[in-house]
Amino acid sequence: MRNKALLLLLSFTALTSTYAINIAPTDLNATPAELAARYGKPVKIESSWFGGGGLSYSFQPSKTLFVYATTNPYSNKVEDVIYRKLNGSWTKGETEAFILRNSDPHIAYYGDVHEFDVNFDYSGLEDVKHLGKERDLIIKSDYNWTHQIIGKTTDNGGFQVRTQKQFYLEQKFIK
Repeated sequence: MRNKALLLLLSFTALTSTYAINIAPTDLNATPAELAARYGKPVKIESSWFGGGGLSYSFQPSKTLFVYATTNPYSNKVEDVIYRKLNGSWTKGETEAFILRNSDPHIAYYGDVHEFDVNFDYSGLEDVKHLGKERDLIIKSDYNWTHQIIGKTTDNGGFQVRTQKQFYLEQKFIK
């Protein structure tokens, strides 16, 4: 029994040292207070654009970055974040990094483990031409298709990431 426990411990240690575990805090599902700790005091707080509750917080942590975060209808968790670069536009690599950075570290997403990808180059991101009332989206899904992170480039050059739940809530308010 003791040898089995030691073998299990060694196996877990090898597994966790082989794969990097994402423990960085995400902006999605953070509280407004957590975002204030990351980005500084909000420069503006207003009611969410889609109605039905929720608040939107505007942060400007630097001269070149603007962060607009909207909470869920209960105003307790951020479920929609727009990152806007004030001195240009985001590259494809930067937009993909926003989605990967906002992946919940407690959920297994496609692309997290490369068991079927011999080249180790599948990030799990999918380009989606049309979903709901929106076009040209990037989606990262979990293995059960119950959690998705949906990203898109906004009209003003920002990049928006949302939870699946928030995406579908906002569809009702898009004209």
